[in-house]
Amino acid sequence: MKKLITLLFFFFTGIAGSFAQDEVFGLKVGDVAPDFSLYDQNERIFKLSKALEKGPVVVFFYRGQWCPFCTKYMKNYQDSLKYITAKGAQIVGISAQMENAVQKSIEKTGATFPLLSDQNKKTCFKYDTLLKADMTNEEANPVPALYVVGKDGKIKYVHFPDSFTLRANVSDFLPFL
Repeated sequence: MKKLITLLFFFFTGIAGSFAQDEVFGLKVGDVAPDFSLYDQNERIFKLSKALEKGPVVVFFYRGQWCPFCTKYMKNYQDSLKYITAKGAQIVGISAQMENAVQKSIEKTGATFPLLSDQNKKTCFKYDTLLKADMTNEEANPVPALYVVGKDGKIKYVHFPDSFTLRANVSDFLPFL
């Protein structure tokens, strides 16, 4: 019996280890943030490197306009926008949704900051918020991560939750702007 338990232990830890290799872990503080260019809700291109010329940028990933947790925090970010801009920073949201769904996010949240459509999920993948296998999965959603990118292009703060219900509060990342 003891031998069977030991065998099962190694079997299941081996399985868990193989799943762990496919997990996403996000970028870390000190990493250089990958540059990206995506269309915003006004059909203008938002380019991270260009935005960083003006100051820090808060980049957050959200699952979609249908997610009540996402809309709650996006409203919070909108309500606190004056505190973010007072630090000389911008905030931008990225979703793998189609552009018309981004408009629904704006309607639900009143967001006046750029919301970007990453339909091909390349930016989600660059920021390690999406499994490579999910690149072609239409239903796949990014981890609702948030990064503060300093003017130097390096990541100053990371919120990478292990639950889709958790998001960073403005008070969490404001000191890093």
